[in-house]
Amino acid sequence: MLVGDVLLLLGWAWSWVFPINKNLWSSSYVLFTGGVGCILLATIAWVIDVRQWRSWIGPFVAFGINPITAYVGSELTAVLLNSTIKLRVGGRLQSARELIDERLLASWLDPRLASLVYSLMFAALWYVLLRLLYRRGMLFKI
Repeated sequence: MLVGDVLLLLGWAWSWVFPINKNLWSSSYVLFTGGVGCILLATIAWVIDVRQWRSWIGPFVAFGINPITAYVGSELTAVLLNSTIKLRVGGRLQSARELIDERLLASWLDPRLASLVYSLMFAALWYVLLRLLYRRGMLFKI
């Protein structure tokens, strides 16, 4: 936690001379975000290991046990939904993703909110799949 505090303060102080710029990964940005990351990691370690508050970590465990499966599977699913699976609707060829957006979400949600809901549904789908693999003890490694 102390290292995080020092990095965060150094990044903030350095930003007065060399502004924080995410796109350029300026040194002040790296120091500041490194400090935030250290503080967050220390806080999570304290909550889970010291305070023993573990009831909320299920989704993180499911994704963390099979990260390669989560990454490769979600990428393949995105490719399937965005470009591989096509259906002809109203004389027009549309991807499964477009159909989900237009027919299921955009018909009753603002486009930005529809995009968020789609992303949350996608993450929830992968959480369910990864949780099932975790419960069955299935672990895929490279």
